Amino acid sequence: MTGKIKSHYNSNDFLMNISTAIFWGSIWGITEATLGYLLHKIDFKFGWCIWFPLAFYFMDKIYRQVKKAEYVLYGALITSAIKLTDLFIETRVDKVINPSVSIILEAVAVFVVYKLVEKKHKKIEIAAVTAINFFWRGLYIGYLFLAPKSFLAISPLRGLNPFLRFMLVESIANIAIIMLYVVFKDKFEKESTKKSMELIRIKPIASFMIFILAIAVQLLV
Repeated sequence: MTGKIKSHYNSNDFLMNISTAIFWGSIWGITEATLGYLLHKIDFKFGWCIWFPLAFYFMDKIYRQVKKAEYVLYGALITSAIKLTDLFIETRVDKVINPSVSIILEAVAVFVVYKLVEKKHKKIEIAAVTAINFFWRGLYIGYLFLAPKSFLAISPLRGLNPFLRFMLVESIANIAIIMLYVVFKDKFEKESTKKSMELIRIKPIASFMIFILAIAVQLLV
């Protein structure tokens, strides 16, 4: 009997955790789609300052609610899947595949580093943020070496300057922005807020509705 009760709670926790990952992964997708549309409209040249810090914010939010690093991967898979719906309307495949792959690789980096931080019972600090940043960028460069040559046209490997900007300039800017978020969060987030966040459980029906909305937004913008 005890085993059945434990199994019930485990399956219920898994469902709630997956629901949380789907919900925030979908919100992440909606944010990227709408913000990308707006930045394109105003011809904003510094989108690279925003995208990885934004991704980190949503992955960190999933982790703080679920407390299990693997759900960061699930959330990123949802965001990447939403992004891939652009294949139905975009003529250039690389403009869809490259960002979708980068989302997954960002999540892999966050997952690995968060797991290491968990084992050492430490907080996310500048060393962890720096490791995440260079880890996912290294993975992405590795992916580009394996990708079709046509995919390099809009990638950091299209020239020396884009590569150096991607690995150094963008890295420094992204690490600084993420550290501002981490410091701000740790300093101003009260303990009661942290505890209430841990108790949040997003119902599957809400996650499903947001996921459908995210796909619609992605296709429309």
